[in-house]
Amino acid sequence: MSSLRGNPSVDAQASGHTMDAPDRGAIDASCRPVVTLWFASATFWLMMGSIFALLASIKMHAPYFLADFEWLTFGRVRPAHLNGMIFGWASMSGIGTLLWLQARLCRVLLPFREALFIFAMYWNVAIAWGLYGILMGQSTGIEWLELPFYPATALGAAFLVLFATSLRMLLTRRVQHIYVSQWYLFGATLWFPVLYAAAMLILFVVPAAGSVRATANWWFAHNVLGLWLTPVGLATAYYLIPKVLGRPVHSYYLSILGFWTLALFYNW
Repeated sequence: MSSLRGNPSVDAQASGHTMDAPDRGAIDASCRPVVTLWFASATFWLMMGSIFALLASIKMHAPYFLADFEWLTFGRVRPAHLNGMIFGWASMSGIGTLLWLQARLCRVLLPFREALFIFAMYWNVAIAWGLYGILMGQSTGIEWLELPFYPATALGAAFLVLFATSLRMLLTRRVQHIYVSQWYLFGATLWFPVLYAAAMLILFVVPAAGSVRATANWWFAHNVLGLWLTPVGLATAYYLIPKVLGRPVHSYYLSILGFWTLALFYNW
């Protein structure tokens, strides 16, 4: 890989160098309780989602399996699996990673730690409430948005805490340069609430009809992958790969071009 001579300097850690040990230790210590809760919760929902996936898989070739329990029919365990994986496992592990990476790259202690801890518990309750509603037959019937309206609204409102935390870390960062991972992380915290609010508005608050409804549904599903889960994954890769290899990003300007290409064109 080429050096970054002539390019903007990247964050010391992301380029394979480490911060001063006391700084890094203090930052990690500030993140540990909150991030551990998010990762532990994500692991729990991964196991629950896998159980629902196994039940749905069995019912594909043995439709009478557990047929006496209406709350375990294929039409209920399948959306419970999908929403548990998206909003439980993938989103919670992504949020945990986002908080840790943003704190390290901004070189600040994690702010709003108490609020983020409560936010994680609130998120778990909303997911459990939503999956219970799906199993009780209260699904909306709209794929990727099967959670009943009230717990789904609670999830969207909770994202304001994450956005405020990410913005606070960027504004109070101890490094002048913004590394590419931070672009992706902040973008994800901005894009997902907008996507979620727009989908909820079009599909439930002021419901559209016909093809507009179907288009809005898959516009949301398409962009959850591309503008929420993908940016968090790319941010993690841009941080960990250079750090493990001990080399800088091959072309920092191309990485920023990739960010703006994703931001401007993916949602179409």
